[in-house]
Amino acid sequence: MNNVAENAVKIVICASAPEREAELSQMWEDHQPNVNQTDDKKGFTLEAGSFGLVLFDHKTMCQVWLLGFAAQHSFNLYLPYLILSQTTGLSFSPAETVTEQEAIDIKNKISALYRTINELKDAESITGITWPSGIPKPDDGKPSDVNGSMVFDLLCMASAYCFLHELRHVQLRNLGDNLDPIQEEHECDKYARNFLIEKIEDYAQQSGYDLTLLKNKRGMAIALASILLLVVTPESHWQGSTSHPSVVSRIQELVNAIGVSDNDYFWSYLACLLLSVISSREISIDSVIVKTQREYCLVLLGAINSHLTSRTTVTR
Repeated sequence: MNNVAENAVKIVICASAPEREAELSQMWEDHQPNVNQTDDKKGFTLEAGSFGLVLFDHKTMCQVWLLGFAAQHSFNLYLPYLILSQTTGLSFSPAETVTEQEAIDIKNKISALYRTINELKDAESITGITWPSGIPKPDDGKPSDVNGSMVFDLLCMASAYCFLHELRHVQLRNLGDNLDPIQEEHECDKYARNFLIEKIEDYAQQSGYDLTLLKNKRGMAIALASILLLVVTPESHWQGSTSHPSVVSRIQELVNAIGVSDNDYFWSYLACLLLSVISSREISIDSVIVKTQREYCLVLLGAINSHLTSRTTVTR
């Protein structure tokens, strides 16, 4: 029997990729996933378990929600600097953004959002957590302002990606595929990514929407879901474990698969998200010229890798 959580997940996936609605229905019929919202607990709960279970809790979805708004603030903060560097050929360093009061205010908002996300991760429930000022709550529905509306749309698609990843775990277990844990994580990432992007041309033709803009929007949502891994995963586990691949390698797979031009908004959005994580973790990054938005994303991923390598060397 369908439950409220199951229906909500179906709705968010179908809204994110309308062209795959029939396939989603067939997959549900074939594999009978059991989606349930559980009681809040410490940590981050969005996972596939035994017997076709896909579990999540309200607290976890609030963490995802707040990350969406942190990402939007980061996009507003860093994008002008990235464009200025690319246009003028002047080098850019994230430290340069703290010199103007407006930028300082935005950066403080981002920091406050990350603090609340971390507080939620360590809390038993959302009760007692002070909700960040100026941020609507998930139950309030879609915000009417431009920034809030953009965040809402990207959050819906990012959530769809996360649930599709977990649903693929259910499928693989039902099919009896004997992938090792690392391979399975990559396969689930690939499935979720392809579900949102692979037949996007069909939707563009049916809807009349611009294909490039559709690719960018869905790609930005997948980027948001990928950055979530950097935010909720302890830094000590960014390089992976026996059950999960490195976080950077998973983002790199998205970079290789997205299929948009080097200066599309997908790259700018991903770069701004990476910059917010780099800033919050105080990761060192050189001042460089932004030649293309894609190339700058690779520079940022390289900086994170270098940070992890140096940290590992020091630990030894």
